[in-house]
Amino acid sequence: MYNIIMAVDASEERAKAQADKITKLPLDKDAVKITIVHVFSDNPRGESTSQVGSVRHTADQLENGGYEVEIRGTGGDPSAEILDIAEEIDADLISVAGRKRSPSGKAIFGSVSQSILLQTDRPVIISGRDQ
Repeated sequence: MYNIIMAVDASEERAKAQADKITKLPLDKDAVKITIVHVFSDNPRGESTSQVGSVRHTADQLENGGYEVEIRGTGGDPSAEILDIAEEIDADLISVAGRKRSPSGKAIFGSVSQSILLQTDRPVIISGRDQ
């Protein structure tokens, strides 16, 4: 089984771009499991992960395409949580969505994508860039 982590935030547009990129990889979809991970930084309404629109729509898109999908939600530091789950399931690939930011914006606000790239030896796909 080829395990892919697809880390999504609240952006449906970026999540769709990630799913599109993954489905274009030359993989046997019957031998692929995609774990969609959403990390809550704040969840005052107590939403479940499957209630997040980007997660729900992406899971439907991938399942309708014939992929095995698991949904996981957690809270905390996004890059640390994503890397922990990647280690736990022995992910073969991590998919994250990038955003267009200036160098100073990255320095001030950080970058989950950048942090994951620098802290893992697993392959990483960055897609779904927007502003």
